[in-house]
Amino acid sequence: MPSFSRLAIQNLDDFIYGVAPQPVYLKSGLVIGGGQVYPELNFTLPNMQVTQETMPEVRQQYSQMISEACARAVELHAPGLVVEFELLPDLTLKPEWGAEVTKILRDALDDAAAKHGLKAGLRVTPNDIREFERPPHMRSGPFTDEMFRCFELCAQAGADMLAIESTGGKEIHDDAILQADLPLSVFALGVLGSRDMAFL
Repeated sequence: MPSFSRLAIQNLDDFIYGVAPQPVYLKSGLVIGGGQVYPELNFTLPNMQVTQETMPEVRQQYSQMISEACARAVELHAPGLVVEFELLPDLTLKPEWGAEVTKILRDALDDAAAKHGLKAGLRVTPNDIREFERPPHMRSGPFTDEMFRCFELCAQAGADMLAIESTGGKEIHDDAILQADLPLSVFALGVLGSRDMAFL
């Protein structure tokens, strides 16, 4: 696990919104942290079941949402756009489904880039499904395997960036909140959570 002894930005005058010491360069030409701030759009399905039978509607819903989002970004002359696709649990439990939707989004963003010059990035966030097992197995097991497989398939389907909202330390932190135990909360987030993120 990496250890850190100093802040990435040590001088407060260098702490500037939209500027990072190591900007992220995407293949679309978008530079995140290079001084230009881009809107990030996050959308999800309306209240519906995600099953084999409803997947055609799921695909259609995401296709419509991304098409309308791209059209609006072009109308507004947006300098760029970041789209976050946060997978629902069912789309992570069945990684092929998550990858299918990722491909739909990627194709629409690439089409908007080709036709209108829209620079866009796609961030894909699989769901942390390890809690589906009780007690959760955080480092191994079928849910961990499927989550990593989801990362792999979504990357292959065109994600520019992969993200995760780790549940590492969550059970300890839940108790810390109920007990108003600040040291336990710091331990849960600062030690357990950060170690889980390093593992992921």
